[in-house]
Amino acid sequence: MRDAAIVLLLVSVGILGYFVHSMNAILTDQQRQISNLATKAKASTLDLQEKCAKQAASLFKEGDAQKKAAPVENHYNQRLDRCFAMVYDESIVSGTVILIQDLYDAFGGTNLGTFVRSTGKNGQSTRCFFTMLSGEEKKCSTEEEFKELVKIYMQ
Repeated sequence: MRDAAIVLLLVSVGILGYFVHSMNAILTDQQRQISNLATKAKASTLDLQEKCAKQAASLFKEGDAQKKAAPVENHYNQRLDRCFAMVYDESIVSGTVILIQDLYDAFGGTNLGTFVRSTGKNGQSTRCFFTMLSGEEKKCSTEEEFKELVKIYMQ
């Protein structure tokens, strides 16, 4: 009787060992698949970021010479699957310093928001507006408020 119990215990341990080995092989294969998918997703995101950068750079290739020279910051927003371009421009007109920041949907060319600050002899004035992708108009009165709205798209 005791010998039968030992044999049964050894068979059970063998079956359990085989089961653990099989589960380990399955987990290893799943980890490899996850790693492959993550690599492909990263490559795809990098490709989209590269396309976004090229599109943002070409946004003002034609047209306004001043905007052609303006610094452009681009960002591919993975969550929204959209490319955005932030254009910074500063100029002096008749002694007035004008700072302009524009956010564009890089592929649609749509201006989503503009912040303008004019500083001159008569003081300072600002103008700020923002259109959400939903079409909702947002009012902003400071550069900080504008930057908070921009973060939604440029993060």
